[in-house]
Amino acid sequence: MGKRNKQRYIVSGANEYSFSTSNYKINRNRRHKLSQDKNGVYRMSVLGKDFQGTVIHKKQNMISVEVNGNQYDFLIDTEHSYQRRKQHRNNNIQEDFILIKSPMPGKIVGLFAEKNAVVKKGDTLLILEAMKMQNQVLAPQDGTVVSVNVKENETVFVDQVLIDLKK
Repeated sequence: MGKRNKQRYIVSGANEYSFSTSNYKINRNRRHKLSQDKNGVYRMSVLGKDFQGTVIHKKQNMISVEVNGNQYDFLIDTEHSYQRRKQHRNNNIQEDFILIKSPMPGKIVGLFAEKNAVVKKGDTLLILEAMKMQNQVLAPQDGTVVSVNVKENETVFVDQVLIDLKK
């Protein structure tokens, strides 16, 4: 009998989720079901909630999907790659970077930061609308914007990384 190819993957995005495969097929899980129809639309059930979506963009292990009208970006790594990336990021972030995270779930209604912009402590980076209130997200210290990870009108989750700032 042939050798079974088993692998565990970590999906990183707003939240983290793991799954495993055997012989290049996703192992069944009681918490989720996944199927794809002939038009390329995926149907998924997670803990009894139904979702449908399509893959919008795929490049190596970075995937953008549209689920129930919202776009989500994911990074899919093997467990080993994920741990290595996490350790590398933790070492570098502590020294050079500040991750500006969403303090609450909401919608980006104003975006004032752009890549390579120099910002001062207290500058408004973006406006986050939550529960019909507009909240300013400010630069916690002087720095340079390395990347802006959101767009206007995008829905974000709590603790989602919005902007990377270099000290």
